[in-house]
Amino acid sequence: MSNTLKITPPVVIADHLIGQVQAKLGYVDEAIAAAKVSTSGDEITLTLRQTLTADQQAEVVRKVEHVVEEMASGA
Repeated sequence: MSNTLKITPPVVIADHLIGQVQAKLGYVDEAIAAAKVSTSGDEITLTLRQTLTADQQAEVVRKVEHVVEEMASGA
């Protein structure tokens, strides 16, 4: 398994929020070493500290999606 995880967020992250969301994502789960939001706001690439099982990946994705929805919905 790869030590990166690409996620399509549930909502496109507005340009003015990309930096804020990207900074917050690094603290969502201890498995995340770094996060990068694409300039278009429609893709998130996570660099992971270790290889995760499918269940662990699903949990990280759930947490990331929750944060994105809270920060970017309606923006």
